[in-house]
Amino acid sequence: MSRRLLSWLIVTMLVTCPAGIQAAIQELANDAWQPEDAANYQAGFVTGEIMASTFSVSTTEYPFDVMAVRVLVGDGTMGGTTSSQFLCHIWEDSGGESPGEELATPFTVLLTAGAINEIDMTGLGLDPILSGSVRVGLEFLQDPPPSFFSDDDGFITQHVNTLFDINFGWRYSEFFGLTGDWILRLLVNTTDPTPTATSTGTLPTYTPPPTYTPFPTSTPYPTYSPLPTFTPPPSATPLPTYTPAPTCTSCPTQQPGTGLSLLLWMPSHHFTPGQPFLVNALVGNSNQTEIESRFMTVLLMAGGTWFYPTWQTTIDSELRTFAQGDTVVSILPEFTWPSGAGSVDNVMFVAAITSLDYQQILTTPDIWIWSFSE
Repeated sequence: MSRRLLSWLIVTMLVTCPAGIQAAIQELANDAWQPEDAANYQAGFVTGEIMASTFSVSTTEYPFDVMAVRVLVGDGTMGGTTSSQFLCHIWEDSGGESPGEELATPFTVLLTAGAINEIDMTGLGLDPILSGSVRVGLEFLQDPPPSFFSDDDGFITQHVNTLFDINFGWRYSEFFGLTGDWILRLLVNTTDPTPTATSTGTLPTYTPPPTYTPFPTSTPYPTYSPLPTFTPPPSATPLPTYTPAPTCTSCPTQQPGTGLSLLLWMPSHHFTPGQPFLVNALVGNSNQTEIESRFMTVLLMAGGTWFYPTWQTTIDSELRTFAQGDTVVSILPEFTWPSGAGSVDNVMFVAAITSLDYQQILTTPDIWIWSFSE
């Protein structure tokens, strides 16, 4: 079994409870981080934004009680211990980017950089979870630091990591180019909930693991960052008409003097049947006025060239007016990658923004290299 098949990590601990009851305590996680592993510090949040993860158990383990939340906190410095208050949320999960109904009134918690923080949830009066998923979120009450981490294994579990962005609302984390899972975990009790509370009104006790020692190898990242480079498989044959750039950009690329920036994004660099597939571009305009332009995207595959938005082989573009701030351009709406498409390496989307007469390139072209197989 691969490490990723354990993305819904279940760490079972059996402890002795009052009246001889055995409680099955599980730590649910999407991430694969372990103490001493590297992790990506995410400093790109602002006040009012939310980092969140979705959790569920196997069908035989319902109902379950929510006991605690665990989250790795940092401040971007080695050994830093910055503290700040956050607003903790728990929702029903809707199955989409936005969460469902709140299961409890949000409450403030004090989190401290440098280790795993644990948030007790047993006093919220939550009913047992009978089915479905829950989503846990931590809302910033001030700009970082401190902030949170994603794991550094280069894999993100699709549609379970979310964040609320003040410009775009609720989005899956992969929308912003994040390539790791939030190090945010949920501790649950999968023992059949008892119909009546104990005299103290508490759930069966458990023994938490020893406090994690902050890892020495974490690398702070100033923004959400996609994979830094792409290495084609050994058997890939590069297209003769394209010379890859030395690295992929980690933030929107901007042509000096124009005030426009551009970032291509797809949920993966390799697709197999059943995976979600889409292509977006994030365009930023730091000018005080709107910019009229031509938005261009070209698909290069197996020696062929196709132009957005008609996907014909002749040069084409879309007239776009970009207002001040950020705009998301949906180049290809989301669909499920089909079976029977075969296998191709070194497929590329290249995007740029030009003036209306094509005479000036207003952004540095951005490139997303990808492949697919059965």
